[in-house]
Amino acid sequence: MASREEITLRWMYKGEKDKWIPFCGNDSIRLESEYGSVSAQGARRGSVTTPIAVRDGMFVADVKKKTCSPVYWEETPTLIIRGTWFTETSKGVYQPVPEEEAAYIERCHWSRQLRDRLEKGQDETDSTRKSQRSREPLFTAEAVASSSSSQYVAWYGEDDVWLNTKDITHHVIKRVGSLLGNKKKGELVRAKRLRRGWHTQSDFDDTLPHASHLVMVIHGIGQALDATSIVKCAKGLSEASLQELFADAHDGKIDGRVEFLPVEWRTSLALDGGLLDRISPPGISQIRRVSVLAVCDIMYYMSPLYGAEVRHVLCSCEYNDKQTDRQEDR
Repeated sequence: MASREEITLRWMYKGEKDKWIPFCGNDSIRLESEYGSVSAQGARRGSVTTPIAVRDGMFVADVKKKTCSPVYWEETPTLIIRGTWFTETSKGVYQPVPEEEAAYIERCHWSRQLRDRLEKGQDETDSTRKSQRSREPLFTAEAVASSSSSQYVAWYGEDDVWLNTKDITHHVIKRVGSLLGNKKKGELVRAKRLRRGWHTQSDFDDTLPHASHLVMVIHGIGQALDATSIVKCAKGLSEASLQELFADAHDGKIDGRVEFLPVEWRTSLALDGGLLDRISPPGISQIRRVSVLAVCDIMYYMSPLYGAEVRHVLCSCEYNDKQTDRQEDR
């Protein structure tokens, strides 16, 4: 039986539209090192997980909780994953298989039954192989870890592994057709290529380019309803466009990258201590609530009583402290 080869893994975090984005090699190596320490500790009571600074220190990752949280602003933590098996798109993009399913596929990949069949099929040359869609697989395994009977993994060779999904709509149509006397056989299957391990080794020197420009994205009036909207605005800015803008200002040459730092200052204000919310009638429409809060923010700013607090938080505390912290972290 062949010896088990070490897998080239890659840690990733979930981005927009549920797409997984790989950490740089440096981050992935440090995350895996911490993951190994946590695994060695096991379920021992009192074990401590060290947060790992990732993405140029803008986020910290917890390998035990599998989350990644921003350092300089409030936001719901994003998920991270330890990628070992990946699906590959037609454009060569790798997306990780969920860890439980990947562990199951890994066990099947090194099962004695599959190893024996692969050894027996080693004398089969490429010229005698049929296409992946027409020939019978050497080994199949239901994707039981996903609790989905419509998915199964098929091995046609050592590096020829596919995740097949049965088309449920086609199955229903075929079933209805059989009841009407149509005896046509066959099953429509959608297949994704599976890859064991990431396509390149992680390199400790693989880091993000240093941040040569810091853009502070600061909100204005009416932020009380949604404290996360400024984070969305910061993410929505076109970094490529600003990169070109800065490059033009530097005679077409720019070293490093542009970094965006959202600043949410509204929730730091005490103001009336929530009096407005307590006296507002229940069931007030959302549109009216937005207008009331926006108008009240203007009144707070113009008020001799609260205006000084607004200006103090905005100018003295929030974004100046964030900029200082970021510079110290550099």
